[in-house]
Amino acid sequence: VTSDTDTNSETSDIPETGDTPDTPDTPDTSDGVLLGDADLDGVITSADALTVLRMSAGITAYDEKYLRIVDVDKDRDVTSADALEILRYSAGLSQNTDIGKNSQV
Repeated sequence: VTSDTDTNSETSDIPETGDTPDTPDTPDTSDGVLLGDADLDGVITSADALTVLRMSAGITAYDEKYLRIVDVDKDRDVTSADALEILRYSAGLSQNTDIGKNSQV
């Protein structure tokens, strides 16, 4: 039995309706950026795949420069397919030879 005063102390990372998605800083591409490196740390990892998945779901916003970094299948859209391919690359399973190379940003 629960009462109206019971509360759930857990919070969700999923934004409420009307919330503004997270917006990463515009990348500094002067030194080049690796295709698929969504967090711009110079290494392609599962964290990059998670960031791209969040972008594809509208949780994390992105601009045109980020589109060119994370759109690994070059369909001009950020989708879960990009996130999956980045995840596959981080696990050594991708056959996309462009991921991990300098992106034309």
